[in-house]
Amino acid sequence: MNGGMVGILLKSAKFLARPDIFFLTLVWMMLVLVLGTLEQKYAGLYAAQQKYFSAFIFWEGPVPLPAGYTIIGIVSLQLLCKLLVGSPWRRQDAGIIIVHIGALLLLLGAALTAFFSYEGNMVLHEEQSADYIADYYELELAVEDPDISPPTLLALFAHDQLKRQKPLKNATLPFTITPQVFCENCAIQERDETAEETTPRRGMAARKMDIRPIPLNPQDKDNRPGILFNVSGASEEQDGNYMSFAFIPRHPKITVDGKTYAIMLRHKRTPLPFSITLKDFHKEYHPATNTPRAYRSDVLVKDGELQWETRIEMNEPLRYKGYTFYQSAFVVDESGEASILAVVHNVGRIFPYVSSIVMCIGLLLHLFMQLPRLIRKS
Repeated sequence: MNGGMVGILLKSAKFLARPDIFFLTLVWMMLVLVLGTLEQKYAGLYAAQQKYFSAFIFWEGPVPLPAGYTIIGIVSLQLLCKLLVGSPWRRQDAGIIIVHIGALLLLLGAALTAFFSYEGNMVLHEEQSADYIADYYELELAVEDPDISPPTLLALFAHDQLKRQKPLKNATLPFTITPQVFCENCAIQERDETAEETTPRRGMAARKMDIRPIPLNPQDKDNRPGILFNVSGASEEQDGNYMSFAFIPRHPKITVDGKTYAIMLRHKRTPLPFSITLKDFHKEYHPATNTPRAYRSDVLVKDGELQWETRIEMNEPLRYKGYTFYQSAFVVDESGEASILAVVHNVGRIFPYVSSIVMCIGLLLHLFMQLPRLIRKS
């Protein structure tokens, strides 16, 4: 039985190691790449990436088709089979074997990046500090105690929980939150206040406005995430429907037994093992125009008892503990100018460099070992 299983595995590995199978997989990969690129025009970069590249399958009508993760997994398996059973392990082929190992290292780094890396941004006004990254796309509903400085997080509900529109409970909350309408991009319209509703609306936003989901914009900054949610179990005066928007800094608050709870829709936050404080933001303009030519942020990095000042410029990022901070942009709001830092945490960042070195060594070794034969032929 064991011998039969080994034989089946060996035959399967030899089949996957065939060059024509590898070629067909690459053809399908290029087709998916074209489909994803075309989709970006209509759905935006993130939506196209999630559908075609950051998924195991995608649907064309009722038919499931292999997407990016599946394709990369098959290619990795094919290279591994080629290395183990499809290539002769001879001294003169040592360079080719090393090149295969370098390619597998590159694919391993891609897998680590896909599953364990993340990116977001940090928006800071001068003298403001932050120890978290705000995700570009994922949202969350947070409940905080605003009477404590800094506000204390009491409960957190993830993006997927909001989409299910089921009651949300937490042991720290004396009430239940039930999403009524959740939209990653909202159409906001004036509410018909003469319409009769069985549940009272609380707060100016909920009383004056209605929201409904609309398709996402290709540019994420143009989306307007919002949520209409119901609070029950607090009190007769506090129970009702409330509204919160991720792009508006004011959020509804309710009071239960003398304690205040602020409920806010916001972009998902990933904590950092250190904090960043913006000390000074400076920008330069092109002569005789209002177009910025360059901008930079002077920041203070605090990591426990260790702290130091550094500068982040457009082409000079800050790298620390696996995080990279880029000077991305700036905004002007009611609080003044704010610097926007793009933040990337790439677990597999070192793998492209290592795999490139390994493949270069393999190619040079192969050339060196073939050189005497080439000289004899010439």
